[in-house]
Amino acid sequence: MKKGVRFLAALMLTASMLLHLHLPEASALKCARSTPPAEEMASSALTFKGTFISENSEQLTFQVSTWWKGESAKTIVKLYSNMWTHFEPGVEYIVFASKQDGKLSPRLCGNTAPSANFDMNALGPGIPAGMPGKVPMIERLPFPLDHIVDTVIRAADLTRTCLFRRLSSS
Repeated sequence: MKKGVRFLAALMLTASMLLHLHLPEASALKCARSTPPAEEMASSALTFKGTFISENSEQLTFQVSTWWKGESAKTIVKLYSNMWTHFEPGVEYIVFASKQDGKLSPRLCGNTAPSANFDMNALGPGIPAGMPGKVPMIERLPFPLDHIVDTVIRAADLTRTCLFRRLSSS
């Protein structure tokens, strides 16, 4: 009797799985939605534009042309492979790198991509590689920079006008 109940339970379970159960697609290597580039830059150790030169062992070598975050004096950067992101020699990339286990590598599910497919306006102005010092982290503002400049100029004009009127009336 126990054997029959077990067989019937197994049969019902198998039938219900085949007929009714729909499992969503899942993968350990599938990324969640990507973050906006400015957010990813803020949480990255390095952000740069560079041409992929070579890969040897586990290291990737890039010739950097523009920095958004990191050591701007460097023109060559070596990163460890994350074993997931593929790079083509001679192609220019925007790279977001982070540190894991003390090693810098491209962020696994990030915005690292060929620069031809990337809107660099999202990152703001970069600094050419070879410039000494660290690249300052530019805060992302909710309105364009030209609006700020225009406001500062208007405020300066207004201040000058007010001072001129005061001096003229005295």
